[in-house]
Amino acid sequence: MHLPRPKTYKIVAIILLSLILLAFGWLYFKAETYLNENLSGYISKKSKGAYVLTYDNLSISFVNWGFEIDHVAFHPTDSIVKSISDSITQKQLYSFTSPKIRFNHLRLLKLLFRQQLEIGEILISQPGLKIHGKQTNAADKKDNILSVMPELRQLVTTSFKYIKIHKIELVNASFDFYNLIDDTHKLSNGENITIGILNFYTDSLLLPNPERLFNADDIYLKMFNYQNKLGDSLHILSAKTVTYSLKKSQIEAENIELKPISQVISEQSKFQILIPKTIIKSSHIHEFYKNKLFPIDSVVLTGAKIKYWHGEKNTKTTLNEIADFDLYPLIKNEFTGVSITNFKLVNAQLLLYRNQTDTASQQGLKNIHLNLEDFLLDSISSQDTSRIFYSKNIGFSASDYELTLGDNIHRFKAGQLNLSTKRKVVFIQKIQLFPLLTKASKVNLTNTINVKCDSVRLDCFDFKKAWHFQRFYFQSINAFNPEVQVTQNEISKEQKETENSSFIYTLISNYLNGIYSRQVSIRKGKFKLLNKTGVLQKGLIETSFKLFLSGFALDENSAKSSDKLFFANQI
Repeated sequence: MHLPRPKTYKIVAIILLSLILLAFGWLYFKAETYLNENLSGYISKKSKGAYVLTYDNLSISFVNWGFEIDHVAFHPTDSIVKSISDSITQKQLYSFTSPKIRFNHLRLLKLLFRQQLEIGEILISQPGLKIHGKQTNAADKKDNILSVMPELRQLVTTSFKYIKIHKIELVNASFDFYNLIDDTHKLSNGENITIGILNFYTDSLLLPNPERLFNADDIYLKMFNYQNKLGDSLHILSAKTVTYSLKKSQIEAENIELKPISQVISEQSKFQILIPKTIIKSSHIHEFYKNKLFPIDSVVLTGAKIKYWHGEKNTKTTLNEIADFDLYPLIKNEFTGVSITNFKLVNAQLLLYRNQTDTASQQGLKNIHLNLEDFLLDSISSQDTSRIFYSKNIGFSASDYELTLGDNIHRFKAGQLNLSTKRKVVFIQKIQLFPLLTKASKVNLTNTINVKCDSVRLDCFDFKKAWHFQRFYFQSINAFNPEVQVTQNEISKEQKETENSSFIYTLISNYLNGIYSRQVSIRKGKFKLLNKTGVLQKGLIETSFKLFLSGFALDENSAKSSDKLFFANQI
């Protein structure tokens, strides 16, 4: 009697499945037992007795096709350490510890039949690495991390044709470990430091080469809750995350904050800067912690919010103060200088305050887009007359510019501001100038001015002379559709005449020393002169006009002169 064919297949399938499960069960227990009993001996044999591997337990998981090792310690034998300590040899050995190492997605068939080790992921928790032996001098250091690999070379080249690992990550690494990158003491301010390697590959050809050792798509170092007190002893720099990528040649940081350490009033200026995202790219990024002069290819700061308070010694915002906006004290203890080929500020905001107790800003800018070329910050670059704000060239645009003028009565606004040092042009749109109706201005009524203007274009502007000497030189000034109202209060005539009789110069003298232009053109203008005594109107003159001036000069000398109408040679 024959069993039906389908039933025969089912019985055979059940038997085969049972055998496979039995084999896997046997393999699981035997392999785990075998590795626990023999792995340490294998390491000792391959290292010729120089190293010992100890661990508490090794467990295999067929769910992830991997295994875990608890409380791992890989270190040289006591006799080897003693021989190094007692001698003057330059030889170094290394100790490694970790409470848990996890290997996931191991390609077992390739390992058994082809000697090809492929692993999806290796996660190493809280790794620690120590160096045994005499340390090399700082001048002789050359990629210390490369010296670790030759110690393990014999363990690899005799056992596998190649090693391929999709991701290696060392989580919460100790300082001694990442210090092997080089003299990276600055990183000790970070918490939960993670070191990772993506798509690691090495074989018998790469590993013996001390200049290469292995290939990888990226090698990165990530820090959380980074903090560092800056060289001026006034500010602290922090970041939620900082990622340092060797292959991408960049440092990426999130939620950076630069702020004063305390609220104590200081004679030095203070900053508060919040930056959601920062990207720094440099072909010399591997020298970041070795050189005192750090060259950077590009920096992009996105969404920065910047506040600046003057030092207590000077509570007036003048152009000279802005030109002395010295950033060097922030970095002087870390670097002798920082050079940036291209610096970009994207969609930033800036508020400038008169003093460190003010809550209302004196100047403000929104939607700032700034491009600095050939930026150099060192001890002398701020005085270099070939540069403006440490840079050879600047491209700048912003909106909603506001400024309280030097008389503390008038407020200046501009809807859009664009300038370029390469094209030597400034273009300002939607201009307003108006008095602030504060209590003080109501009690002490004085001359006021209201201005509205569609746009002003300033051509052939010498930016660098303006920055360093506070004198603005133009080829031409062109104003389109200005509307000007001047209100003269008779009460103000009884007040003492100031040294500079020019009302206009009084408004600008806190910010610059002079304005000069070969030509001034005002088109489709409207002018209104209103005479008042207190709140009573006594006279009104109103007219439309066009105005063309040549040889315009408004400075401390022309403000006192009465022989030049509109401060010009010709009208």
